[in-house]
Amino acid sequence: MGLMNFKRRWIDGEPRHDRRGNSSRIKAAHCLPFTQFMYVMSYMLGAFIVVSELINHYAPEMATQPDTNFLLEFAAYVVIGLSNAFGALADVARAEPQDVPLENLRGWLFALYGVGGTILVMEFGPFRLYNWLVNREHVTIIVNDDEVSVRHSVFRTKSVARDTVEDVLILPNYRTGHDVMLQHEGGLMRLASIYGDLTRPTLIKCCVERALAEPSSVKAHPRN
Repeated sequence: MGLMNFKRRWIDGEPRHDRRGNSSRIKAAHCLPFTQFMYVMSYMLGAFIVVSELINHYAPEMATQPDTNFLLEFAAYVVIGLSNAFGALADVARAEPQDVPLENLRGWLFALYGVGGTILVMEFGPFRLYNWLVNREHVTIIVNDDEVSVRHSVFRTKSVARDTVEDVLILPNYRTGHDVMLQHEGGLMRLASIYGDLTRPTLIKCCVERALAEPSSVKAHPRN
């Protein structure tokens, strides 16, 4: 049960506060905040697929003449295709219930498949898994008698003197997350940047404050 609970907490990334000798360790894993650029580009690609399906089904065949402007002819081809698509949809809306021209909806059906596929990939599929793997950050915060240090990777470790720590803050990060910051006399030190609401940042903040409030090992266990 202990091993299964450890694996569950490692995958979930729930903050863990452990006391080891004269130091406290807070470990957590979470998804970093990211910009909306990839989302916008992916949904624009989905919109392009939908428009392409409508034009492919409803536009007439494009016959290019050697002496015509290709760009103007292609623009007219796109406009006619979209016009025919909405005209076919209007014919279905005006038809009697017993005489609905379902053939007019063939292109719209494939376009609906494109919309559903885009939403499935972006919200429930590989894109979510990609963000979870690429933007995942493992954080280890160590609070001992002399200093507070944070390690985001093997080569990225920062520390400040414990007696210079003034507060633990939660600051908004762009539009998609929050930063947990350690305020000290020399400025601010980032502890974690987390995608989502305030739930996970608050848990990390409480763990750090609890570790800072604990007495040192020397004071807690004085020698006789």
